[in-house]
Amino acid sequence: MNSGLYKNFLWFGIALFLIFTPLPRGAVQVWSFVPVMGIIFFLVFVWLWRLNNYKDHKLQPTPLDLPIILFFLLAIVSSIFSMHKHDSAYALLKLFSYIGLFYLIVNNFDYCMIRRMIVLTICIGTALSLYGLLQYFGIFPHDWWRKNHLLASTYANHNHFSGYLELVMPVTLGVLLKSGKDNLFARVFLMGALMVMMVALIFAQSRGAWICLAVAFCVMSIILVKRSNIAKTTALISLLLLVFIFSYIYLSNPKISERLDTIVEVQVEEDSFQARLSVWQSSVKMIKQHPLVGTGIGAFRWGFSRFRPEKLATVGVRFAHNDYLHMAVEMGVLAPLIMFLIFIMVIRTGLTIANYHLDILGCCVGVLSLALHGLVDFNFHIPANMLLVVAYAAFIMNKSYLGQGKSVHGESDIKKSI
Repeated sequence: MNSGLYKNFLWFGIALFLIFTPLPRGAVQVWSFVPVMGIIFFLVFVWLWRLNNYKDHKLQPTPLDLPIILFFLLAIVSSIFSMHKHDSAYALLKLFSYIGLFYLIVNNFDYCMIRRMIVLTICIGTALSLYGLLQYFGIFPHDWWRKNHLLASTYANHNHFSGYLELVMPVTLGVLLKSGKDNLFARVFLMGALMVMMVALIFAQSRGAWICLAVAFCVMSIILVKRSNIAKTTALISLLLLVFIFSYIYLSNPKISERLDTIVEVQVEEDSFQARLSVWQSSVKMIKQHPLVGTGIGAFRWGFSRFRPEKLATVGVRFAHNDYLHMAVEMGVLAPLIMFLIFIMVIRTGLTIANYHLDILGCCVGVLSLALHGLVDFNFHIPANMLLVVAYAAFIMNKSYLGQGKSVHGESDIKKSI
């Protein structure tokens, strides 16, 4: 298999499950994610076979290697002491598939492949948003939504659809700011895509996504201002102004006012703030009982039943609604610390590249937004979202991005936009 055919084979294989996973409710059920794991493991096998048989194909080290190894070892140790070995085995396979995807992209993708994949994610996010808006206004059915007044597109939960948009919108903005003035079609498409996703995010009514994405966009604005990208900053400020206008118009809707009120309102629902506080308090008790190895990766719900608060007696709780607290419960207190380190390293590395690659800046901002959202939700347990986070991290750590896409003046290469 020649190099070009091999790279196209890998690209289309990864593109296939990136397109598929958001469709079956984020691939949260076993039947929808097992085929994805099968594809990833097969692609890893092909890559390792090529690595062993072609001398010009070498393993690329990354700064994340040690944290990834430590995190995986923690997961294995926790699974040995797990309260439910079956769920831990499945969770380990999921984690291994994420790691496999990361190293597939880092070792095999070049600048053009990454650029094509970024464009694909923008198209997916736009299509999901359009479909969700058509559902929201009654053109398509949405029987699987938990709440009919919250837009969720193909996801079961509006928070997790919003999490996907948190990843895609900053990248779309980065590509838009990077695109050349001579490519009118690309700019119009990107602006339209951004507006569609923005409207969908507003109708999704995810409070965590609104706050986290706003913080991430503010960080993006500060970075652009510091780097004297005045024109780009003006465009970003204009976009944020449009977001404010749309939000103001829709906030006049009583449903949104009621939604904002639930931030401090006591409700007997798993996703209300007070209910989450109860889950967090119970999670802390679980951590105190198993501080080093946890209940076992994937075994949160089996340990939580002993600490369930009375107000949530009739509510099924499978997640801590805080991804870092959830990790500490399942894998011990070191797990969230390692994950924090991984995010810091990914974002820091990305910012060194972002001076010439605004699409990579978008990846950094997207990862930052979802990392913040992880403090109040469980997007890390939604495979469609986590696969995209892993892909972004691999884009950032891919060394081919460092030496390409620059002109002789050090600016981004915009001759070949989408």
